[in-house]
Amino acid sequence: MIFASWNVNSARMREDRMLRWLSTRQPDVVCIQELKCTNEDFPVDKVRDLGYHAELHGQKTYNGVAILSRSEPTDVIRGMGHKDLDEEARFIAASIDGVRIVNTYVPAGGEDAKSPKYSQKLKWLRALINLLKEKNWHADSMVLCGDLNIAPEERDVALPEKWRGSAVFNPELTAIYEELIGLGLSDSFRQHNKDAGIYTWWDYNDLCYQRNEGLRIDHILIPGTHEDRCYRCWVDWEERQGSKPSDHAPLMADFDWAQLRSRDMQSVAASGAIRRGRSFIAPADVSFGEDAARLFVRDMFPEMASNISDESLIRIRFASGFEEVLRWNYFPAGARAWTVDGVEWFEMEGS
Repeated sequence: MIFASWNVNSARMREDRMLRWLSTRQPDVVCIQELKCTNEDFPVDKVRDLGYHAELHGQKTYNGVAILSRSEPTDVIRGMGHKDLDEEARFIAASIDGVRIVNTYVPAGGEDAKSPKYSQKLKWLRALINLLKEKNWHADSMVLCGDLNIAPEERDVALPEKWRGSAVFNPELTAIYEELIGLGLSDSFRQHNKDAGIYTWWDYNDLCYQRNEGLRIDHILIPGTHEDRCYRCWVDWEERQGSKPSDHAPLMADFDWAQLRSRDMQSVAASGAIRRGRSFIAPADVSFGEDAARLFVRDMFPEMASNISDESLIRIRFASGFEEVLRWNYFPAGARAWTVDGVEWFEMEGS
């Protein structure tokens, strides 16, 4: 399951980008925040044409969350069951292929921790924690994701002194985040990315994206007992570029909930070799960042090394048959085959 969480900052304004991104990345499940539109104004028909079901919890002008998925969602819940908190469309949950998906858009909390909006944010987060305890979804296969508006620690903040004590970065919010983790959850991004300097949000002003002065406030949390089912987690930072982007980039993860890939890998390992001609099954500990991808592929296919450079373009063929040409060291979600100069050379199995 290729999973994504993305605050689009207006589905209507970002409609073309969102549809193009769905058609090229082809995730299996997408949790969207900040629709800023009613259900009627969301491009449901266009999303359906791309092969997605859409469960919406929209709101005019502000807020709004949605779950898009290739498989049909069941047991959909909109709101947390708190009348005063559910006036804003910030919570939706559904079950998809046996996995409970919980999509949240936590209030920003105003300018700082002294704002009345910040007290409402704390109340909202407390209600979320209590709901998780009540439902016990985290005891099984679950993804809790969304724009949590919490930067848990200093490595999640480009300019700690600027943001310290704010409504997104302070000791109280760090403690709440740790309480979420204490329910038995695991931060999928930190499972695979230990370094500072990787963010999901950048202000539109002061060239913050170009300077990489951002925050990691979007998160994907899963039960710690299922950590081995998350193969990678990354920020699709290229989607923050170009014309009229959202101020957030999609956060993505690759899950193998049924552990089919693990069994395939074990079978191949038992045979004494992971290579099968020009095909391979990616080990769980492979990081698919740009440098890691380049080095890994060159190690796996040394005979191709002389034909690959940083400027090489790769034609990527998706499962739907759609093809796109990108830089070779960018590994998009959903890709199944890569070619160099029109010759197929590299393919993922067990995905």
